[in-house]
Amino acid sequence: MNLKDTINQLEDIKENNDLVDNKKALKKAITILKIVSKVYEELLAILMILIVFGFLYLIACRVYK
Repeated sequence: MNLKDTINQLEDIKENNDLVDNKKALKKAITILKIVSKVYEELLAILMILIVFGFLYLIACRVYK
């Protein structure tokens, strides 16, 4: 189960379950998880870009040596 599935399940619980006592806290938790998910995706993209540039740098060092 990934983070997006967890967020979707929490939203379903918030909308469809009358037994939830503190819907405000659940809404805040969902918001925090969404922010964490976005930050994680951005950091992963930056890491991938750094890896690609690292390989390009290594190739360039090999070629111009």
